[in-house]
Amino acid sequence: MSISDKYLALVQNVLPVLFENTNKAHRISSRIFNCHRIVSFIYGKRRFFDIFDLSSKTLKLPDTCEKRLIAEELIEFAKKYSDMLPVLIPCSEKAEAIVLEFSEELEAYYIIADPNVFENSSPIESLARAIEKS
Repeated sequence: MSISDKYLALVQNVLPVLFENTNKAHRISSRIFNCHRIVSFIYGKRRFFDIFDLSSKTLKLPDTCEKRLIAEELIEFAKKYSDMLPVLIPCSEKAEAIVLEFSEELEAYYIIADPNVFENSSPIESLARAIEKS
């Protein structure tokens, strides 16, 4: 399989899921969209300007502070897209703490990626590195 075939397979199958609706999440989703025309999903509280963001779709998390329910919601989402390659990108300290606490359960459904990598290099290269590490 050539590099261009691998690139095409990754672009067609990757499902970026940004956890926590922050400015960082929108920067990352914009970079992914601008470089590869992939729409990301952002989990978190909706903000007014989300309706104007073509690079992402915002999904509301349950109105709960219980971390387990939030992790279960993320897992249920990944199950709906089992034919895709979901990549979970925590975009806040709170999100990172939840991902760390439930990493064993989440890693069964997601490739967990470091958000800082997406701000410093090509989004598809970052996704490829995240896949290699998993």
